Amino acid sequence: RKWVLAILGGIPPQSGSVSAAIRAFEEDILTAESRDDRRIHPFDIGLTILQSNLQVAYSMHGEHRWAIGYSGDLIRQYTGPKGQFYLPAVFRMMPLAGIYYEGNELETAFASVQTGIELCRKLGVNPTVIGGMNTLAVLQFMKGDHELAMVPIRANIAEALHMQLPWI
Repeated sequence: RKWVLAILGGIPPQSGSVSAAIRAFEEDILTAESRDDRRIHPFDIGLTILQSNLQVAYSMHGEHRWAIGYSGDLIRQYTGPKGQFYLPAVFRMMPLAGIYYEGNELETAFASVQTGIELCRKLGVNPTVIGGMNTLAVLQFMKGDHELAMVPIRANIAEALHMQLPWI
C-alpha cells in the first residue's frame, strides 16, 4: 500500500478520504477536458497527472478491476493507429504496474513496467525510467528473484548519478 500512497502524494488525507479524492479528481478531469485549448494541446500534462492519480485512487478504493479498465482506456487513448504509444501512455503504464501488483498479478505488473520502461527510454523520459526500474526491482524481489532484484537497483544508482539525479 505504501507504493500506491506515494503516487497519490497524500491527496486522500488532504481530501478527507479516498472517495473524496476520487470525486475531486473526476471533477478536475471534467474541467480540464472541457477547456477550449484541449483542441490545440491534446497532451495536457496536468490532465495526464490527474488521470494517473485517479486510476490509482480507484485501486485504493477497492475498485481494482475498474482501475485496470480505466487505465486500459487511457492507454488506448494515447496509442496510435499502428500500435505505437504516445508520451502520455507512459504515465498510465507505470501506475498500472502498481495496480497489478496490489492485485497480486505480479507477471502482468512485470510486463506493464517493462513496457513502460522501454517506452520511457524510447521517448527520453529518463527520470521515469529510474522509478520504473525501482518498481521492476520490487516485482523481481516479490517473485523470489532476490539477487536479480539488485541488478536494477545497482543500475539505477549509476544512471541517476549520470543524469545528475543523486536523490533518486
